[in-house]
Amino acid sequence: VVTFGFLLAFSYPKVYNDAVRQGHSYTGYQEASAYIKEELVRSPEAVILAGSPRMIRYYTGINFKEFGGSIIPIPANEEEFKQMIASTSGPILLEVDLWEGMQPKWIYPLRAQNVELLKTYGFELERMVRVNISGTPEGADKAAVRCFRRPVSNP
Repeated sequence: VVTFGFLLAFSYPKVYNDAVRQGHSYTGYQEASAYIKEELVRSPEAVILAGSPRMIRYYTGINFKEFGGSIIPIPANEEEFKQMIASTSGPILLEVDLWEGMQPKWIYPLRAQNVELLKTYGFELERMVRVNISGTPEGADKAAVRCFRRPVSNP
């Protein structure tokens, strides 16, 4: 009993914080997906680059490009990203989030310098879903999901 109490006392704060974080782990995808669907009504030819393509697929109901849809994972490196956007004349929607740690390292985690880099490629921040995550040392208010848009490019 003493050993159990000792383990509980030291592990409870970490377990509690992990549970709180996990409880918020899908926050923002619905809002971001609603924005993406609104944009596709205006620009049905838009390409969707997603940091969490499966979640965006789930919440938008839009399929992956390889199956006739519009969703493509963010390219693995910045050079591939540059080539992809250079060869795309239509609008591009870009989703980057706090939750999916498997996003390409050149863009994740999204910091101010990454946002500035995206601006150099013609992207503007259109939507930011913020979430209150209590119990984190960094603070409670975090940008969970961000959506950027690059309008039609002029070749």
